[in-house]
Amino acid sequence: MNDDYLVDGTGAPDPEVVRLERLLGRLRSTTQPPVLVRLKPDRRLYLGPRFFAPALATAAAVILMVGLIWKPLRPESVADGDPNRSSWGVAVIVGRPRVDASVLTGDGRIAVGQTLTTDARSRATIEVSDIGHVTVDEQTRIRLIDSRDGHHRLALDRGTLHAAIAAPPGQFVVNTPSATATDLGCVYSLHVNDDGSGLLSVEAGWVAFEERGRESFVPAGASSRTDRVNGPGTPRYDDTEPAFRDAIDEVDNGHDARRKETSLRYVLDRARQRDAMTLWHLIPRVSADDRAAVVDALNARVPMPPAVSRDAVLLLDRASLDQWWDALGLDQASWWRKWKGAYPAAASASQAPAAQSCAETRTLRATPPPTNNAGPLGDGPWWVNADRTLWMQSATGPWHAGYNQKNMMVKPADVRPAMSGMRIDRPAPPMEVKWVPQLHAEFQTMGLTFPTEGCWKVTATVGAHELSFVSAVRSR
Repeated sequence: MNDDYLVDGTGAPDPEVVRLERLLGRLRSTTQPPVLVRLKPDRRLYLGPRFFAPALATAAAVILMVGLIWKPLRPESVADGDPNRSSWGVAVIVGRPRVDASVLTGDGRIAVGQTLTTDARSRATIEVSDIGHVTVDEQTRIRLIDSRDGHHRLALDRGTLHAAIAAPPGQFVVNTPSATATDLGCVYSLHVNDDGSGLLSVEAGWVAFEERGRESFVPAGASSRTDRVNGPGTPRYDDTEPAFRDAIDEVDNGHDARRKETSLRYVLDRARQRDAMTLWHLIPRVSADDRAAVVDALNARVPMPPAVSRDAVLLLDRASLDQWWDALGLDQASWWRKWKGAYPAAASASQAPAAQSCAETRTLRATPPPTNNAGPLGDGPWWVNADRTLWMQSATGPWHAGYNQKNMMVKPADVRPAMSGMRIDRPAPPMEVKWVPQLHAEFQTMGLTFPTEGCWKVTATVGAHELSFVSAVRSR
């Protein structure tokens, strides 16, 4: 067959085409086609409202329909004008991590609702909005649950993460299958096993570990295991002997009554004075029959305050337990009881009695300027320099010797801070500083450890700005 016949009638036709033409030929019209008159267009028709009104109405309907469909689907960040607000930056450390099904080979992003997964040969770093970062180890699966002003939440399904956060309490939360870790401004590691159990270890600051009303407040240098049935375990310092840590695990999660009883006796006998923190957490966790023995063991390490009655503690009166906690020399219970709100004034260093012979620098009741990475910080009291470019506050109450305590600073952005501390009433080793890496932030947190009690002069330098003040450090 020649295709030209079908186009212009030339060439040899296909026999099948000829047959079809004969069959259909009887239906051919025999009348002449009508003559069409060419009309001159009336320009007034295209310039008047009768022409534009239907077109505009149609366009408006399309725009409205698109807006109604698009608005629920777009991320919150687009509505607020910030395209990165509901997603976080991800940087590959090694290997080929995945965000959902997409393999990352360099920098990428994880949005709310997405999952970051690492295999046995990959690691990554996640920027937590503008308040810190999380390092993701191998064989880990993390989901971004929420990200908005003052509230950022991850879910760690399995594996290990290391978080360094510089923000007021409660802004960064990690869900696990057996407990929820709420950052109180610190550096910590969190591991989750395949069965949902896990381990929280705090390097600086504090972490609140809770599930179904059971809570553990874990300080720097301590850890807490978590179990899918029993929730967060009793916190213990990492420098305790392995047998002591094993006994705590047995008390928390053991199933054999006799072994649990033996383990509890071991803990009560071997606890150091520093382990009063562990004993305090045990009081509401043991049975009523064992509670008196735990109270007596704690009383032997840190005497019960005069205003607290033994009967009230045995009845788990919260106010009595909090007063006894305050006597442990860690931090004031009032601040972490209210960690979901602003820092309470009771947690300020100025409200504790000053050490004798230490002329402490007066603090200021004022509100610092807004920062680029934190919400309202309250009116202090703060130590403030002359030009009000540097503001500093102890976030966890009066300073005590030997503890890594969280402190806050408001400073210029993009300038690396430096800090030193020297005891001025007698010789002592210098103060130790552990920074949470937040170079670009205006709100900075750090852990300060004073090796001895006494009268200390602290100096902070940020670029050309300096803040220097004197404060007492109390004994344990």
